[in-house]
Amino acid sequence: MLYQIAVLLTSFLLTYLIVKSSDWHSHLSTDHEHGPQKLHSGSVPRVGGLGIYLSLIIVVTTKFLLENNPDSAFLVFFMSTVPCFVIGIREDITKKVGVKLRLLFTAISAAIGIYFLDGLIYHVDLPYLDDLLKIRGFSYLLTIFAITGISNAYNIIDGLNGLASMVGIVSLLAIYYVAYLFDDHYIIFLAQILIASILGFLLWNYPKGKIFLGDAGAYLIGFCSGFLSLLLVDRHAEISPWFALLINFYPIFETLYSIFRRKLNDNQDPTAPDAEHFHSLVYFWLKNRASTQIGKDQKLALWINNAQASSLLWILPILCAVPAVLFFDNTLILQMFAGLFCLTYILIYKLLIKAKTNSVNTEMVKEASVQNGLI
Repeated sequence: MLYQIAVLLTSFLLTYLIVKSSDWHSHLSTDHEHGPQKLHSGSVPRVGGLGIYLSLIIVVTTKFLLENNPDSAFLVFFMSTVPCFVIGIREDITKKVGVKLRLLFTAISAAIGIYFLDGLIYHVDLPYLDDLLKIRGFSYLLTIFAITGISNAYNIIDGLNGLASMVGIVSLLAIYYVAYLFDDHYIIFLAQILIASILGFLLWNYPKGKIFLGDAGAYLIGFCSGFLSLLLVDRHAEISPWFALLINFYPIFETLYSIFRRKLNDNQDPTAPDAEHFHSLVYFWLKNRASTQIGKDQKLALWINNAQASSLLWILPILCAVPAVLFFDNTLILQMFAGLFCLTYILIYKLLIKAKTNSVNTEMVKEASVQNGLI
């Protein structure tokens, strides 16, 4: 427990120092108010991942140096995260790193982790695909693709204070619980210190958003959640591969659905940012609802709407994690819950789009009436 507390306090302190020294590095680290996904005001540091990562490296390295018989596997795990974190922090500072390059470096991280620690996907309990997975090269490529995709998916949902962080915490809690059932001390320790490091950051990020996770933080959390879940399945044959999928299913499905609606419905670039992600729609729905109830001259502060939307969305990863840990060894039930989540997500998304359209139409009518002197 000593190391977990140390990670939490170190992450909290480092994040505090980044926030308080923002005037010194604001020209490099801040996220200004621009773009369709910016749901905040002013300039906010977007290098929160730095505090998380440094706290992990400091504490794990200290653990390695102090113990008589240190386990280098802990260091290897975090060394594998270096490429995805470095490219993420470069994007946070320069804002000039393309998506493809970020995905490439994350794939390199996945390849390093798999090479030294295993964690390969050997089966997914689906016909034909399981036959292909018997080919080690295909298994290797699919695993790298899966980890890279999950890492990017966490970056996509990182649009509200505390959202990606809490999704990561819920996923890691599920990993911790199942690892505990199997007495897997290696994964238990990794899950614990990852949760602690994210919590140290979260205390400054939620609810007021004094600092943002940034690409480095989002990729780091997504990578760790994705890789650890696959590693847990690989180490214990009793655990269904759908456990790893379901605990990360919200960011995964958000990404897949975003690609579908952009490419097939709107013929847009699937990597381009927009304001129609699920979390954005929930935010605008709450904002419009508050405006209707208390009057537009008394709108809630931007951070309150942001925090409310985020906390409401925490339900989604919980809805995935609970059945995942209850039925971690039953593929059929896990598949049913994944399908149920898909249907629920799409239904609510359609309702949110309809609400947004109605709100926009109402505003346009009012604006036209004002211009014509009718009101």
